[in-house]
Amino acid sequence: MRASNLRRIVATGVAAGSLTMGLAASAVTTSGASTRQAHVSGTLDSALIASKMRWIWPYVPAYRFTVTNVSRLQMPMYRPLYWFGKGDSIDVQPDLSLAALPKASSDLKSFTINLKGWKWSNGETISARNVEFWLNIAKSHPGDYGGYVPNVGIPDRVASTQIVNNTTIKITMKSAQNPNWFLYNALATVTPMPTAWDVTSDNGAAGSGGCSNLAFTAVPKAVYNDNGDLVSGGSACDRVFNFLSDKATPTGGGSNNNDDLWKVYSGPWALSNYNTSNYTARFVPNTKYDGPVKAKLAAVQFHWYATLDDEILALKNGDLDSGALNTTDVTAAPKPGKAGNLKISLPGYHAVSGGFWGYDYAYLNLDKAQGTPLLKSLAVRKALIAAINQAGIVKTIQNGYGVPSCNPLPYLNDSFAKGIKCKYPYNPKAAKGYLTAAGWDATQTPAVCVKASGCGAGIPKDTQLTLGFEYITAGVTDPFDRMVATEKQQWAAVGIEIKLKPTTESAVSNDCLSADYSNWDICEYGGWVYSPGAYPSGEQILLTGAAGNSGNYSDDTMDAKILATTNSNVSLAGYGQYAADQVPVLFQPSSLGVSAVSNKLKGVLAPNPLSDYMPEYISK
Repeated sequence: MRASNLRRIVATGVAAGSLTMGLAASAVTTSGASTRQAHVSGTLDSALIASKMRWIWPYVPAYRFTVTNVSRLQMPMYRPLYWFGKGDSIDVQPDLSLAALPKASSDLKSFTINLKGWKWSNGETISARNVEFWLNIAKSHPGDYGGYVPNVGIPDRVASTQIVNNTTIKITMKSAQNPNWFLYNALATVTPMPTAWDVTSDNGAAGSGGCSNLAFTAVPKAVYNDNGDLVSGGSACDRVFNFLSDKATPTGGGSNNNDDLWKVYSGPWALSNYNTSNYTARFVPNTKYDGPVKAKLAAVQFHWYATLDDEILALKNGDLDSGALNTTDVTAAPKPGKAGNLKISLPGYHAVSGGFWGYDYAYLNLDKAQGTPLLKSLAVRKALIAAINQAGIVKTIQNGYGVPSCNPLPYLNDSFAKGIKCKYPYNPKAAKGYLTAAGWDATQTPAVCVKASGCGAGIPKDTQLTLGFEYITAGVTDPFDRMVATEKQQWAAVGIEIKLKPTTESAVSNDCLSADYSNWDICEYGGWVYSPGAYPSGEQILLTGAAGNSGNYSDDTMDAKILATTNSNVSLAGYGQYAADQVPVLFQPSSLGVSAVSNKLKGVLAPNPLSDYMPEYISK
């Protein structure tokens, strides 16, 4: 899912240790729900910066597919079929999952899933039908899910489903699947949905929408034209989808509770209040939660701040139990994932940092029809990446709380791919050389195309090398803003003029994450965290037509390399190296971030590389 440039707000941690991978799809025996009683005390006050909670339904469109919406708002209340990550691990957690690990057939085409029989907060069993309900919505409206990839995984590769009994469902695929990939990237996206959501009106009886009891094979795909008019489909699932989408934006204000529709929970937390005026949210324990770890706090309260400076002031005032810091507020990172000591006065807090299972990047507008011709030139993309002194930015601006990046695999990727080389390391002379060889006069800024036949498709002679760069700002003192300003100078030194456009999250979402490619060149939302989908095979971001591929990058060789990783257990090195060579996005130094955590908090987990939020482990 997309992670804003402030995604590394660590709310639950001590510094992460080594990351141990264990992607084994073998059967695991899990125990049932624990019956121990939790001790309830205190409120945890945590921060949100810039990014707001905007989508409560766990079927999330691409423009709302963010850490804030998924990890912070939805997952504490609505558990996915399988839970991944705990502390510094990204592995599947069988004890925290709603089902035992799937059993694969010998031909790797069918997967049987046995749910544990845990309950929804309304007393109903979390059932096989609840799983199929999500699958049916996915089949009806695949492109409206932010993790959708055409012809890959769910729903396009699903041939059929079978409800074996109330808590068992069998999913049969059209072809053999890589079991690791299928568990970590396909089943990981599924969130069982209660029958109470199968409605088309506020007063509709549970199940009256008629979607949850349909067979998967009977659900047609809804097709709309460019004007939003229904062309074909119009099934029960289409009508339910439209109703739930209209209700998906959290409502409330002041002391009002959120819409009653969403008050059926499968996770350890329930939303007691959402304020549409100041974007605060309050969670209280779901006392009916069947999982093994009960909420111990009386409440978790999120406070929204427009800028990092505002949030740090709240920390200094003692208004927060955890919140992000500037990297200059602490001593330099001893090593990636480890935190130094606080340099600012914050009595009663300590600094934390952690790993990141993803990478930071900016989208390049490569849309075939409306894309930026300058960026379709590999020479320009090579010059852009070679001009960035990533190591220098990590050292001087991120204060060691970051890692250079030149490919889409996480820096902790040794279990999947080794030996990937940065094809275009920092080298201003080489960056100029790439432009000169393509026909640019890079002795001036902006460089000018002097080649009579042009400097690439759509780049005629006399074109100036000027590009716009839109990004979310959190204030001039934020490390990200300072990083972009530094990059602007580095690009200017090799002949690339960049016009910066710092703006809000809403503006970036409207401009750069929509179907309109007419008004932007480079757009930074912050990066990608491989969640849901911890197997970093890349189809959600770089495969042609993927919902998360907001730059509309398309390359047949890339597609083939990615698809091979979903069908067989091949190394990801081939895909990763090709991405490093082609620069399909503008790779940026990946921020690991640093935060302050109150010493009053107990039971705190290590910061999770997947950005999981698990306050149920915390007491105060």
